[in-house]
Amino acid sequence: MVRAVCILSLLIAVACEPGQLTSHTSSAGDGGVARTDADADGDRDIRLLDASTGAPDSALDEPREDGGQPGDAGSGAADTGPTCVPMCEVATCGDDGCGGSCGTCGAREFCADGQCQVEGCPPAGPFGSAVGQTATNVTLYDCDGNPVELHSLCRHRVAHVYTFAEWCPSCRTFVRDQLEVKHGQYAAMGDLATWVVVTAVTSGALDATGCRRIRDSYGIDTPGITVLYDPAGQTNSTLGMFPNANDLVMARHNRVVINARYSGEIGLQQAFASTTP
Repeated sequence: MVRAVCILSLLIAVACEPGQLTSHTSSAGDGGVARTDADADGDRDIRLLDASTGAPDSALDEPREDGGQPGDAGSGAADTGPTCVPMCEVATCGDDGCGGSCGTCGAREFCADGQCQVEGCPPAGPFGSAVGQTATNVTLYDCDGNPVELHSLCRHRVAHVYTFAEWCPSCRTFVRDQLEVKHGQYAAMGDLATWVVVTAVTSGALDATGCRRIRDSYGIDTPGITVLYDPAGQTNSTLGMFPNANDLVMARHNRVVINARYSGEIGLQQAFASTTP
């Protein structure tokens, strides 16, 4: 097809003879001129022209060295500045500092200082050790000597605290044969934390070393079961628990469900029956 270009000026559209080309030119905004050609069949062809000569500017049609397409901004685009780095190394919820979020909390939880907290934790009183009360807080120690607060159990649906005295035959039997079985049975029903609190040892001191010896000799390594020790006897003096075979079962927010010897089974049943997941 023969195309004829009829150009009278850069900003005026000119009609040519039938079968020829009509052309319209306008400023391209970058010192060049954009020309739109249409033939008799209605086909349109847009070309860039050199502003001074009116001839097609072939350089503007060539691919750029940076891999971009002709006419786009390419590597010359404005720098948007440094990239924002979310501050979520420690935080698990809340604002990430970049307009986003570090995560969301679950049901009955709220975000405080970047951490999800269960509603009602730490628990409120009235405090005590009787059924229906919120268990008074006591400080125990894990087998590395780190302090652990009883109220840290607040978020769990059910918590079972069992006092273990090494001289107690029934304690040894329970920990050796039933502890992990019972924990697994009730953990299948929902969130359960189990603490074995060592109150007395038959050799050595009641300290972190004695705690580790009890834990390791009975092979207590099931997730969800923690061995601690009570050097000050707070489970007895504050919570009224016997030093051997006493079960303190609590529902969420450290609400006492049962606090008696040899009562773990019934306490766990009642605690799960009275709470929701």
